[in-house]
Amino acid sequence: MRADRRIGGAGVTLAAVLLAGCSMAPAYQPPQTSAPAEYKEVAGWTAAQPADATPRGNWWEAFNDPVLNDLETRAEQASPTLAAALARYDQARAAARVENA
Repeated sequence: MRADRRIGGAGVTLAAVLLAGCSMAPAYQPPQTSAPAEYKEVAGWTAAQPADATPRGNWWEAFNDPVLNDLETRAEQASPTLAAALARYDQARAAARVENA
């Protein structure tokens, strides 16, 4: 009795899987549309010339905001140079070597 139920369940599952694999839908054909001329590319376009590496100077001064200017000045003063950061790194490594010795 139990074996019959398992076989029947397996048969139903197999039939469901096989039927799910059959596609009854027609093949999709994308609609043919024509775009108006004003939506087409403009002739004579030019490639972009990114200038991300160009120095910008004090760009924040364009906002004429004294608070922003003060924040930028304070951030610039608090920010270590690369040489200072390397010196602090070397100092920390030396201190770690002394601790581990």
